[in-house]
Amino acid sequence: MVGQGNSDDAIMPRRVEVISQMEKMFEERNVDYFVSMLSSDDPVLRVRALSVLELIADASRIKPVFEVLRSDSDPVVRHEAAFILGQMGFPESIPVLEEAALNDPSPIVRHEASVALGVIGSERARETLCEILQRDPEQIVRVSAEIALSNLEFLRVSRARSVFSTRTGG
Repeated sequence: MVGQGNSDDAIMPRRVEVISQMEKMFEERNVDYFVSMLSSDDPVLRVRALSVLELIADASRIKPVFEVLRSDSDPVVRHEAAFILGQMGFPESIPVLEEAALNDPSPIVRHEASVALGVIGSERARETLCEILQRDPEQIVRVSAEIALSNLEFLRVSRARSVFSTRTGG
């Protein structure tokens, strides 16, 4: 899991070496490289790969991010995948985010998936967010759904999508 403070002195130099390679691949906008990094054994590298994909991938390349959200073993990595999908803003992400918001075993993933639905700002997510608000056992997840619903309402009333609504929607 990310943040466990692994004391293996061999990990950090290798990680820094790979991150240096990642920087070169970022400069080349090598989406395939970063998609392949999503299967790294190192959760830190998977999170970095997700962050880069937010910047360089288009809607045709988001299915690997869906798979991370659905099946990565680390809840922090799944959380990051939900965040990235929200920031990318593609409506194709809504069903996958709804699934995670309703069913992921980790509250931090359900929280972030709820927020991401608000950031995307589609009315299609309203019913799911209302369900979360009513039934999720974790307060942080319910509050996240309330925040997301408030953005949907703001968008409904203002009828305008803006950087403000998409970047502050959750």
